[in-house]
Amino acid sequence: MTFLSVFMMCSGFGATYLAFKREAFIWDVMAIVLFVANVGYGGSIPFVTNEAGLSMGSTANHVLMGISLLFMMIPLMHLLYLARGIWKR
Repeated sequence: MTFLSVFMMCSGFGATYLAFKREAFIWDVMAIVLFVANVGYGGSIPFVTNEAGLSMGSTANHVLMGISLLFMMIPLMHLLYLARGIWKR
């Protein structure tokens, strides 16, 4: 499950790279969707369970969610930059 979360983050990094390289907004949107989905998925990975078998939040969950939220801001700001350029023309 952790591997899938890291793979989703790497896919988001790749989409962000393509957005900057090609100046295309759809790659920014795809990266934002991947990072937001990864926030929910990273928080649901059961690293720690209690006596009842329910998953509890651990430091690893917070790190995965925080990294995804942090790197989600980069394509979001780039998307706003591209939108400003469209309205300026």
